[in-house]
Amino acid sequence: MLIPTPDPMTDTVALHDRGMTDRSWTDRTVVVTGASRGIGAEMARRWLALGATVIAHCRQPSSDSELDAPAALERRIGHLAHGLPGAEDRLFGFAADAAVPGQMGAAFRRLLASGADVDAVLFNHGSTTFADDGENILIGPPSSYNGEQMRHLVQINALSVWEALHELGQAWGRESLTADNALRKRSIVLESSSGALNPNVFDPAPYKTSKAMLLHFVRDLAPELARYRVSINAISPGMIDAGLTHLPCVEAMRSQILEGIPMGRYGNPEELFETIDLFLSGRAAFSTGNNLTLNGGAYVISQ
Repeated sequence: MLIPTPDPMTDTVALHDRGMTDRSWTDRTVVVTGASRGIGAEMARRWLALGATVIAHCRQPSSDSELDAPAALERRIGHLAHGLPGAEDRLFGFAADAAVPGQMGAAFRRLLASGADVDAVLFNHGSTTFADDGENILIGPPSSYNGEQMRHLVQINALSVWEALHELGQAWGRESLTADNALRKRSIVLESSSGALNPNVFDPAPYKTSKAMLLHFVRDLAPELARYRVSINAISPGMIDAGLTHLPCVEAMRSQILEGIPMGRYGNPEELFETIDLFLSGRAAFSTGNNLTLNGGAYVISQ
């Protein structure tokens, strides 16, 4: 779905010129899940600035009457193209609710069947909360979370990703596509979390467990997809100064969190983008099955 030029937005992203001439996303297409806000929106805008065609995923509208309404989709992701000349012609979108079993898989199946020539996919969507408001993180010992809370976050953060990975594997994992996959440097990145590796992180146990599952997905799928010249890697960021870190409940813990980061600061979205782009641009096409952490040394001191 072509997204028309949106109204001016209040938040802008500082896009740096450094390095942009060293790579090209012209004629390449990247899918970004959870792209309507936070880190996903930051990543999508940077790829648009580099000339990519971006297919941005957002959560399924709450009202059934909005499911196929172009205006509803535009309201969620149209702002991504603002201020980037020509970007509105390269921005497309789709909606799916990761909390509903089967929706993400069905959305990717439709996307791939539509003829969308996808080169790269970033699975960025996820949740640390158990309520629709997405504003309150419940902190407590692992045993304080019940089975339903665990199932909820495992579905959103892990099973929905597996649904989509299955569709990508079916579409790209064919001998007849091996040469094309290699030429296009087709690649997948799963955004995990340093909390998946670090028991000292304050994130809820169901969140850390579900994000740890993504690391197993990468390791298990890498040998299979490599035969068809498709790479899959994971990124495990710590505290990035976007989205989650701006929630009031997290801001209140900022001093405590910074004490556990040797660099003494949060990461910034550009640093995260440069790392993800290393894999998805094809500049590290020989890398697959790996996980790269970005947390200012926090995991090092937890050993």
